[in-house]
Amino acid sequence: MRGLRHSQISMTMDVYTQIPSPETRKALGRLNSQLDGDG
Repeated sequence: MRGLRHSQISMTMDVYTQIPSPETRKALGRLNSQLDGDG
């Protein structure tokens, strides 16, 4: 929290504890493959 300069722990938790949806994970996987040259 301090290192990220957030004034409250709730701000840090809201930003960094969200779980992506399955669709988002699939899209990120495809993007990663494209960037790595695997796809």
